[in-house]
Amino acid sequence: MSMEIAKDGMARVLKRWGFLIPEEVRRYKAEDIFRFHESNVSFLDAFHMTYEVLFKRANGLKCASDQIGSGCGAFVTPTQSHEARLIHVHPDNLKKEFDPLALMSHEYIHFASHSAFYPKYYGGGGDNPFRVEGATEWLNLQCYSNYWDGLTPTAVAQSRQALIDAPPTKGRFTRKNRAAYRTNYEATKAWIKLDSVKNTSKLVNYVFRGISIDPKDFSSIRP
Repeated sequence: MSMEIAKDGMARVLKRWGFLIPEEVRRYKAEDIFRFHESNVSFLDAFHMTYEVLFKRANGLKCASDQIGSGCGAFVTPTQSHEARLIHVHPDNLKKEFDPLALMSHEYIHFASHSAFYPKYYGGGGDNPFRVEGATEWLNLQCYSNYWDGLTPTAVAQSRQALIDAPPTKGRFTRKNRAAYRTNYEATKAWIKLDSVKNTSKLVNYVFRGISIDPKDFSSIRP
């Protein structure tokens, strides 16, 4: 069942953005890239490596990796090569997700992202990680809409609001971080609306093709 959800999430992204994703990335199947962990221990072992290599420094975190990983639904290994990337899914947190499908498509966009965007830009720290998440979520919600302006089905919109309304946890998605993710999605959406054609082109070419946006331009995405 989980793999079927992953395939559906991938299909939605490919239908919406596949024309921009290089063929060598599109060739990977869900079975190649999604790893559904059977135990919390297995997931946390995989998370620890990514936490130490990227998440800890980029987000200025000081706590142990298991404190963050225990509240994480899924993550993508931050390798330069897509061949070595995997989407790791937590066995318990997936069951708690308000909308597992939206999670799968969001993580697949991280997987399909050019290395210049993830992990390189993300790894710059400061506001970069939240800009990456805001841009990724904007691209994600576009996969659930027939429009370019971010209109989304009620269920998906509710799932994003649920991330904010849910009680705080000790893991990655504390109330503070949920609000920050939502805020940066809204900031990305507002930036796109300033010039929808031009800024959409800039964003998708950066995310999927690694064509960097002028830092002064991209830094204008502020909550």
